[in-house]
Amino acid sequence: MQEIHLLILPSWYPSRNRPNSGIFFKEQSESLAQYIKKVSIIYIEHFSIRRFLEWLPLAFRLNIDKENGVNRFIFYLPQIYRLKYFNIYLDRIVFIFLFKIYTAKHGIPDLVHVHSFPAGDCAIWIKKKYHIPFLITEHSSSFLTSSYDNTIIRAAARVFKESAQNFAVSTYFKHKLQDLFHTDFVYMPNFVHRDFLRGFSQRGIITRLLNVGYLRPLKQQHLLITAFYEILKTHPELFLTIVGVGECFALLTDMVEKYRISKKVCLFGEASRSQMFDIYKSHDLLVQTSAFESFGVSYIEAMATGMPVVTTNCGGPSSIITNPELGIVCDNNLKSIIQSIEKALAKKWNNQLIHDYIAKNFSEQRICEDLIDYYNKLLCRTDTQGISL
Repeated sequence: MQEIHLLILPSWYPSRNRPNSGIFFKEQSESLAQYIKKVSIIYIEHFSIRRFLEWLPLAFRLNIDKENGVNRFIFYLPQIYRLKYFNIYLDRIVFIFLFKIYTAKHGIPDLVHVHSFPAGDCAIWIKKKYHIPFLITEHSSSFLTSSYDNTIIRAAARVFKESAQNFAVSTYFKHKLQDLFHTDFVYMPNFVHRDFLRGFSQRGIITRLLNVGYLRPLKQQHLLITAFYEILKTHPELFLTIVGVGECFALLTDMVEKYRISKKVCLFGEASRSQMFDIYKSHDLLVQTSAFESFGVSYIEAMATGMPVVTTNCGGPSSIITNPELGIVCDNNLKSIIQSIEKALAKKWNNQLIHDYIAKNFSEQRICEDLIDYYNKLLCRTDTQGISL
């Protein structure tokens, strides 16, 4: 057990109304708590003032608890989204209040780990006030799509400049961030939860295809449904499940009805973590058609159960699908997606090899040990340099 007091500041975190939001941040903190003496989270859950009645039982409430070894301080704060700068100011005031309550109970942390730049401003305040260094892991694929305006880019640049160590979740993402911000990043992938590694199963003929992700234009599930419709003409035994919720649900539903394949396509909706475990085990091939991905947790979860992958060449997954025995990376167009699925159907896959590859490279133990190594190096550097960080 490492004698480290680690504070994690996630930009998203699961809540009653958003159970899958930031789920990886929660799982990583709980895994680190198995190796580190004290792991804690401070998080401000925002919600629109227009949904105040829905959130009324939680509004302005501070929830303090300990779950799976992690001390959690979660505050529920309404926002008026048109008042951008007021919200930023209010966030700072609330965070200072939370941090003082936290330190009164647990003391000053040795180190802060930020997940995605929106929470970075709080880490900068801690650094300036208490001379505590912080690290950041960036996850947001919006940096790949030019979705952020210059104001947000400048805010992110300040966080990355102040950070003692910047991580990116894939090598592709790392290079993109370095080009955009002209600062160094280190590749540090997400890990797969141990439950998925325990779910390995040997598969035979591929009949059940799976897609996992938010239903939004970036994920391009419309291409998958069209490809699946074409493939059904020669492979009528196939079924497709799409797991996720989002703005494209109505469009995808209309496509399924238009192609008259409702008995072959299941739009599952949102799935819990326990449901996902069973879903992966009951399917044979993961097909992801995103335009951009910073990483792809669904890839390593599916592969942990032995499932091969067909994916568009969308960035982050190139750090996962590193050889043709693990999956097929295709061009981002309908013809290539169809050809790659057909190729995957004809190939005999070694499910054990796929599972073992994920266990070796993306296990909780492997990634936690790598992170702790960086924590210790940074703390040694801090001791040597005093408060110069």
